[in-house]
Amino acid sequence: RVKRAERFIRSKFPKKQFKFLTGNALKLIPELQYNFDLVFIDAAKYEYPQYIKTLENKLESGALIIADNIFYKNKIFKRETARHDLNSIKGIKEYIRYITDSDDFSSYFFDIGDGISVTRFIKK
Repeated sequence: RVKRAERFIRSKFPKKQFKFLTGNALKLIPELQYNFDLVFIDAAKYEYPQYIKTLENKLESGALIIADNIFYKNKIFKRETARHDLNSIKGIKEYIRYITDSDDFSSYFFDIGDGISVTRFIKK
């Protein structure tokens, strides 16, 4: 799927330069020598807190972070949780706490699909 996406993007933007990386993003991000102004997170939900903490030092001031499936099929709002969902729900709730408790982020949540958060990084 990555090769197909790469071909499509290059065909639509032939004059732009892109670098496509594959692999474990949590291992790749710290090695990158540049910062991001837009990040889209759609990964294992229990890893969301690791993503934001790994990315924080790689974000430009004003960067946007979009996290998909933030409501996790509305399961984050329920009192009772199936055992197999515990880690995912814990990860999402920790991510939400992290971005809402920090003065470095300004976040909005949208009831689109399975929920989306849009967060702006405000570098102090």
